[in-house]
Amino acid sequence: MKAKKIKVYIKTNKVRFPIPAVRFSTLRRILKLALKYTPKCIDHANGNTWRHLRSLSAYDIDQIIDQLQIEEPFELVDIKAYDGNEGSVIVKVYTE
Repeated sequence: MKAKKIKVYIKTNKVRFPIPAVRFSTLRRILKLALKYTPKCIDHANGNTWRHLRSLSAYDIDQIIDQLQIEEPFELVDIKAYDGNEGSVIVKVYTE
């Protein structure tokens, strides 16, 4: 079974925030629009992070999503941490 969607799940002691699964085709369009319309002035404000994001092209996005689609479902991110203010924090990003 190949992955068709990506899902994000965030939970703290106070808030549980499941984000609905997003199809890869929708994610592809969202990312391309975000890259196209991200203001270039942000490059100077935040340094290297935005510089690296701005170096991505539509071709790179296609390659990443195509690779995610041919893989079996798996967890990309699984973080369990403790924050002094929020208590335990769980963040998961996975394909389904």
